[in-house]
Amino acid sequence: MPAMELRLSLRRSQRGAVAVMVALLIVALIGLLGIVIDLSNLYVRKTELQNAADAAALAGARLINGSASGLEAAVNSPRGAIAIAAANGSDLAKLPVAITAANIRFGPSPDGPWSDLATAQANPTGLGFIKVDTAGIAQGTRPTWFMSAINAALASTTANGVAVAGATICEGLPIFICEPPTGFKPGQTYFFGESPGYPIGPGNLGYFDPVPNGAPALISGANDMRDIVCAGKTYCLGSPTTYTSLTQSAFGTMARAINTRFDDYASLPASLTPEICRPDTNVKEYPYTDLTPAGQPAAWMTPPPDHQSEQDTGAILGTHWSAVLPSGAALTGVPAIANGQYPATGTPYTQPPGSIFNQRPAVAHQPFEQSGRRILTMAIVSNCGAITGSNKPVDVIGFGRFFLPVKAVGTGSPKGIYVEYIETVSSLLASAPDIKLYR
Repeated sequence: MPAMELRLSLRRSQRGAVAVMVALLIVALIGLLGIVIDLSNLYVRKTELQNAADAAALAGARLINGSASGLEAAVNSPRGAIAIAAANGSDLAKLPVAITAANIRFGPSPDGPWSDLATAQANPTGLGFIKVDTAGIAQGTRPTWFMSAINAALASTTANGVAVAGATICEGLPIFICEPPTGFKPGQTYFFGESPGYPIGPGNLGYFDPVPNGAPALISGANDMRDIVCAGKTYCLGSPTTYTSLTQSAFGTMARAINTRFDDYASLPASLTPEICRPDTNVKEYPYTDLTPAGQPAAWMTPPPDHQSEQDTGAILGTHWSAVLPSGAALTGVPAIANGQYPATGTPYTQPPGSIFNQRPAVAHQPFEQSGRRILTMAIVSNCGAITGSNKPVDVIGFGRFFLPVKAVGTGSPKGIYVEYIETVSSLLASAPDIKLYR
């Protein structure tokens, strides 16, 4: 065959090969474009929705106050979650992110369990967390430009943002005491002792897990209990509600954890630093029997008290032994001291540095000192007799706030704490506001 004819024959046999190759390459190219462009577009939308969910959850969490109206405000007020989500745009800020109450849930911990607004408003106690999930809103669905050419099932993609926020840090201990038949008297000293087991009797200390039923446990052993007692911070709890009892931990370890408030870190793990377990700004003890000139406060009044006084008759409230007058003194002309002013101005605890009634922590620990650390908040329980062991219901009816004049006693007998009663509150008091994202 002549050479010319051979070349023509080969050309005819290769016709269409390039078209096949181009067709295959186009499919691959579309797939690559889908990955690069469609998925990038989806990522942008995911980021926009996540930013909106974060902002909405943080805004809602700031308005939660333990009441039904607070939950309503967290969702629907001009500063609530829905409004703040709308202030965040999608499509490069062209469209506001439109969520509804159906995208919002409330719970007692960062892990739930979660309730919608109506359910939460029926029982708002202890619901300190808000969850915003943009799933289901129209802006979560994005059409694809290239992936749909490969498969009709890929005609659209979905994205959503999920955020959980709350003010979880409150001042409190996972310790409960029994409701006394006659109540507590403001200003009176009480001794709460170690209890070797259950049931817990009046004047004894019990332990509970500070999370509502249904939420994941926070405390799984004595070390967890010690660490939380040391820091003095738990989830923001409310009352009335029910928690779960724990095995009684040896009080010696708990006493050492409590005494960090006096800048005493003896026999504690190195991990429990002054930054975690902060000393009070005034770590001086106030035993009523101390008569030494530098000891006080027994000698700071004339005549000095001869014993810790009980609440006097009349309308006077406060810590009479240290703020107003010694036991037995006349009440005439003594002004009333409101619970909310405790410790009252003039008490040894409130005296400034340089006073013989004030002692600051060690210099190295002063950057971490925190006023009010010697005020302990413990749960008051109405069903002590029915708490016969661990994993039993603990019915909390309120939280008692007590001042710690001296260190906890962790050795010898009896072991326990001496405290002065201040007031009863329905929920734990928040530390410095610490609203943050947990998811």
